[in-house]
Amino acid sequence: MRVLLIMMLFLIPLSVSGQEGQYRIQNDKRATKVDFELFNNLIILPVEVNGVELKFLLDSGVDKTILFSFEEVDSLMLKNSAYIKVKGLEGKESYSAYRSRGNQVRIKDVINPKADIYVVFDQENYLTSSIGTVINGVIGYDLLKDLILRINYQQKNLKFYTPSRFKRPLWFFNEHAISLINNKPHIQASYMDEELGMEQGNFLIDTGSSDAVWLYKKEDMKLPSNRFRDNLGFGFRGIITGYRSKVDRFELADYIFEKANVSFPDLDELMSYRVGSIGNNILRRFRIFLNYPDNRVYLKSNSSLNDDFKYDKSGLLLRYDGLSIIEKKIPVKVSVRTSGNKDYSSADKQENLKTIYEIKKKVKVAEVRKGSPAQQAGIIPKDIIVRLQGKTINSYDLKEIRKMLSSEEGRSINMKINREGKLLDVEFKLKDRLR
Repeated sequence: MRVLLIMMLFLIPLSVSGQEGQYRIQNDKRATKVDFELFNNLIILPVEVNGVELKFLLDSGVDKTILFSFEEVDSLMLKNSAYIKVKGLEGKESYSAYRSRGNQVRIKDVINPKADIYVVFDQENYLTSSIGTVINGVIGYDLLKDLILRINYQQKNLKFYTPSRFKRPLWFFNEHAISLINNKPHIQASYMDEELGMEQGNFLIDTGSSDAVWLYKKEDMKLPSNRFRDNLGFGFRGIITGYRSKVDRFELADYIFEKANVSFPDLDELMSYRVGSIGNNILRRFRIFLNYPDNRVYLKSNSSLNDDFKYDKSGLLLRYDGLSIIEKKIPVKVSVRTSGNKDYSSADKQENLKTIYEIKKKVKVAEVRKGSPAQQAGIIPKDIIVRLQGKTINSYDLKEIRKMLSSEEGRSINMKINREGKLLDVEFKLKDRLR
């Protein structure tokens, strides 16, 4: 039984002693290392909230710690809560939440004994279903403002440093200033394109995005002719739509990316204070030190720097839709040794049937891009993929499926899908819309 206990204080004002504390490394340590999981370029951290182990997305694009999923949680007590309205993470309408103060949050040796947590109920967990691992919440500025953070995407670990004891020389890193606008880190970057022209300005450093670069549309902005409308992925509250394209050149610090993938997301409001955002498909090409206390970022390229920019060429937006349990009967061969015979003989075998239960992933089609190879093959939303390339879908995780669907143009993809109980075979070829 899962229980979430919230101690409500509607009428009693929160006292000064309930104000948010700071994150620090225990025992006055200089630094501590934390391993993370990397799913679809997103950093998933192990986080303890009041002694309960959870998983949070590290998202530098949020200024609050938000808990929105209670999957695999038996019980969790949150303290000193009050009902409030919170603005949507994608600039959308506000929604109901509870602000809970005085909670203990721990990430290995990093601890905050008086952390604020915003609890959102009645939200479908799009992030978990789109990535394939449970994500209970997001954490960003609250954590990063108090410490210096090193991100190593290739080794899949973070290292937190106590700012007053950070003495590490960074001779081989490029140092650049960042601006904390609305508690979110921005860096100067630019793009140049024959159609779009050139623009330089603030770009959000967004560890909560798996994409490469987002450019925010302006009222008078003319989009590139080489573009197509697409489902860009899943956000906190649902599917994010927009256009995909490329720019001739994107420049970050001293690094130049030719023919970089860019997206133009549909947003409800104009982002006048920034040109766009830089996601993990760019950031993963670096080792990064984020230093909020001194408004600095340090970048050093890794072996992924010149990786090709890829995107889905099938037109499918997929998500997990729970698990199904299948009962199977399998033959069991038992060898027996007869009296006086020391060897196991093929003649001395008995066959029995054994019942086993197999857990199968349900991979569902969330959306299909208009005019895409998948749509032309007849695939529609809510179809469930049963087999892929001749193998059961249980042989893959979403990361492997996305990699396959983002591979070279012309690759043949065959699927068996379940549509309301009817099995259908479909086949199509991947097509590059941005050649």
